[in-house]
Amino acid sequence: RRGDTVTTDGNRRLYALTGLEKGAQYSIKISALTINGSGPATDWIIVDTYQNDLDETRVPDRPSSLRAKPTADTIYVVLTPPRNLNTMIRVYTIGWGIGFPDVYTKVLDGKQRYYNIENLQPSSEYVISL
Repeated sequence: RRGDTVTTDGNRRLYALTGLEKGAQYSIKISALTINGSGPATDWIIVDTYQNDLDETRVPDRPSSLRAKPTADTIYVVLTPPRNLNTMIRVYTIGWGIGFPDVYTKVLDGKQRYYNIENLQPSSEYVISL
């Protein structure tokens, strides 16, 4: 076991940890740093790296399920990722519209499993695509 410390610019919101071992577990915590020292750290986050790299050379399979629950002016959409988890999914694009999909679209993070389509016209038939 060894520990490494990485310092980044304060305005950075994303940082990729590279050179990690496949199929290994890592513990990560984050704290802010000023000229006066380090602030309190977050709780430890435990993550496991994939045993094999995810495939990005082909299109992912379709989601294994897509459920929609309507209310008067909202549709709650829940999806389940494809059964083949060896393909990298960076984003999902959900589309909707009255009678036609993709009149409106929203890009979701690849890890997101739900989305609420809000401010819809009551008593209207919407078509949803994913």
